[in-house]
Amino acid sequence: MSNAEASPAQTPSSLSELATGSKDPGGAGSPWAKMASAVDVGKREASEPLLSQGEIDQFMKGGAAASQGGNQGVEALAEPGSISISGLPLLKTVADTLVHSLSQDIRQLTASIVGSELGELTGVRMGSFLDSRPIPSLLAIIKSELWPGFGLITADLPFASAFFDILMGGRQSRSGTVKMSRPFSAIELKFFRRLVEVATASFSRAFTQLVPTSFVIDRFETNPRLIAISPASENAARFRIQIQFGSRSGNIDFVLPLSTLEPIASSLRPPQLSADALVDPAWRRHFVDRIGRFEASIDVVLRELKLPFRTVVGLSVGDTIPLNMRPDTPVIIRCRGMPISTGLMARSGDRIAISLIDAPRNLKKEGKIFS
Repeated sequence: MSNAEASPAQTPSSLSELATGSKDPGGAGSPWAKMASAVDVGKREASEPLLSQGEIDQFMKGGAAASQGGNQGVEALAEPGSISISGLPLLKTVADTLVHSLSQDIRQLTASIVGSELGELTGVRMGSFLDSRPIPSLLAIIKSELWPGFGLITADLPFASAFFDILMGGRQSRSGTVKMSRPFSAIELKFFRRLVEVATASFSRAFTQLVPTSFVIDRFETNPRLIAISPASENAARFRIQIQFGSRSGNIDFVLPLSTLEPIASSLRPPQLSADALVDPAWRRHFVDRIGRFEASIDVVLRELKLPFRTVVGLSVGDTIPLNMRPDTPVIIRCRGMPISTGLMARSGDRIAISLIDAPRNLKKEGKIFS
């Protein structure tokens, strides 16, 4: 057996080895070597994933951002945290009035310095909003006396802690995370009732500037899972008012399902101005004056005929075209190609004139010209 038969054939493991082998006189610097190196790099890049497994897990689960609250990743795409309420722009006017009125009412109730501002005016889903509330929570269901439907007033734990401390004569400077691991006491619920009474009155005054209304308290709850004032999938408008007591602050949320706002939806949209109301009267008068000075051409048509094309082509100087009409046959008067009246041939001094026999068409009334 020969040496060629005893040793297996050696094959290059890559195109780069083939290109840089002994048979390539150019070596690593040859064009074959450069092309083979580029092919190998492309294969390695194609085999690498676009996203690492950690990046995929962070997107699907939300990663560290999930600790900030709200839906993350795929959940955020499937169910957005906020719903647009841009179709009811006058709710912003209601919110501004509510901030001012609620601040005065709470200042009178607590006899302390109170600051307030509008935290958010957004749309939410009722089910998502109630699921985000802890147990126990301070919740009050309100209803309107003038149209059907219910609403919700709730205060978060930081506000409740500061509010209760002030009414009980405690300190206002205490800060930090507030946790509630026990049910609310009877006196705390009584204080919350007083808060809801003034908040309901402020809420009613905020809406009264747009539509007469009056909200009243229906009942109180501490478990958000027991509230079913609307379907969980229904959208709602949320007014979040931030209240400051010195260095401490908290939020009061007013939530109204869109089904509750439906009877007054027309009052929460800006009035639709007509086209005439959008035109400046001075500009209109100027435009009409300029149009009145415009020179319009008038055409008087004696007769319209239809002749064979052979006859039209054969016309020459001196030919006579019979009109087949008498002197008292009406003629047509046109303005820019539009018939406006008819008349008879007449004489004015030594000149030919037209005497109208029909009233001119009222182009202004028919909308043919600007008025």
